[in-house]
Amino acid sequence: MQPIFCFYLFAVCPAFLIASITDIKRHEIPLWDFPALFVLYIVFFHKELSYLNWSTLGIMAAAFFFLAVFGKIGGGDIIMFSVIGFIIGLYGIISYLIILFCISCVVFMTVPFIWKKKNGAEWKGPVKGHEFPIAPMAGASFGIWLVLRETVPEIMRMV
Repeated sequence: MQPIFCFYLFAVCPAFLIASITDIKRHEIPLWDFPALFVLYIVFFHKELSYLNWSTLGIMAAAFFFLAVFGKIGGGDIIMFSVIGFIIGLYGIISYLIILFCISCVVFMTVPFIWKKKNGAEWKGPVKGHEFPIAPMAGASFGIWLVLRETVPEIMRMV
């Protein structure tokens, strides 16, 4: 097994699990979770860092900060996506965001349908205190990205 795959499996996946559980329960992502992952990545893979890692960190931080100012995401989400961008790099983040977009579309399309079937009323969208947790979708996207990266690397290099 490659060291980076072990890092993804034994460090990134548990970080997403912790973030997902707290995001579902309390609608917040622990602020220590992904910065710790950031430090671990720098400690173990400092020789493999390139400008692409740092530029992806900046791009993701700026993009999600923009979403936080004009949308409904918090600081934990910004940190989570920025660190994931830093870890998987510029080329990996493109395929990761495509997978995240697809999973989000499936969730946002099926929830109103299930709501209507269950309650018999139209779904009016998330209300205060009932927002969609982002971390579980981000974690599922990372899991799918990791499986695709390991099973079909040719496709992942094309994106």
